[in-house]
Amino acid sequence: MGLKSAFAVPILWNDRVLAILVFLKKETLAKNQHLIDLVKIVGTHLGVVMQSKKAEYILKLANQRLSLLATLDGLTQIANRHRFDQYLEQEWQRMKLKNLPLSLIICDLDYFKLYNDNYGHQTGDDCLKKIAKTIQGIVNLPEYLLARYGGEEFAIILPNTNTESALILAENIRSEVENLKIIHGQSPINEFVTISIGISSIVPQENNSSAELITLAEQALYKAKKQRNCSCQL
Repeated sequence: MGLKSAFAVPILWNDRVLAILVFLKKETLAKNQHLIDLVKIVGTHLGVVMQSKKAEYILKLANQRLSLLATLDGLTQIANRHRFDQYLEQEWQRMKLKNLPLSLIICDLDYFKLYNDNYGHQTGDDCLKKIAKTIQGIVNLPEYLLARYGGEEFAIILPNTNTESALILAENIRSEVENLKIIHGQSPINEFVTISIGISSIVPQENNSSAELITLAEQALYKAKKQRNCSCQL
């Protein structure tokens, strides 16, 4: 390549080499102490800049992790109630602007207190994790949000989804939970763990609110709990 001179200086931080800064020249370059001192200063400054950028990157990752943890349920690793509330209000406003339906599904495990009392809370936690994972596999559209709504309750926010589509999804969830065949020896209705589901759907308007959507879903769930292992809609 016709290069006749090379000059390199380490970029240091706390006596550790971060990189090597190399200058190449096609002419022969005599030793120049002033140039050497100047490049050393540049190298030292670059070391400071590199560490600063690294620290900024680590801080950014830490903040992202903290933000994620603040919206996740620690047990099931799905969205928590705080994230549910945020997302419901966000999608309520978005669907109101677009005049599109917003549906909500609330699920409650049948006789789960009896399950916990019989098998212990650790087994109960394992059951909740398995069911959360199963529902998450069904609720696979990016705009849908699955959240842990309460102790043994799960909720799914379904933007741009009408009642009929929500009912199909709910029945799929109910069927797949039963198909897990998690033994429930204390259940008076089934040998396996089952789930009851309430569904509501509203096209958001100025004269109603997301609280109405929740109320209707909870009323539908109450109706479903009277029969158990079924889906009801309002």
